[in-house]
Amino acid sequence: MLYKRMKALCRQLALCEMQDRINHAKDRRFVYRESDFTEAEMGCVREIAAQVEDVLRRNGGRPWASVLPLVKGILPNMALGFGTQDEIIATCKYNGILFSA
Repeated sequence: MLYKRMKALCRQLALCEMQDRINHAKDRRFVYRESDFTEAEMGCVREIAAQVEDVLRRNGGRPWASVLPLVKGILPNMALGFGTQDEIIATCKYNGILFSA
């Protein structure tokens, strides 16, 4: 497990989402480091991270299969593979947020 704090996990997911948004935009550019983001983009990162954390915290106890579409709705450009999903579930479990089977 890479992350122990929910805020750190959600921030990393938001950074990846914003990086993918920028990469797929019309005025596409590549972002390699966090310092490559503009201040406006970092504001969006904070908003996205807060939304993801809110969804994960509010939907504890529900099946992961019903929570995943909500997370994908917030992170539409990011591919949430099995490894990423396992990391999200493990971090949530560490923070007392359990998903049913």
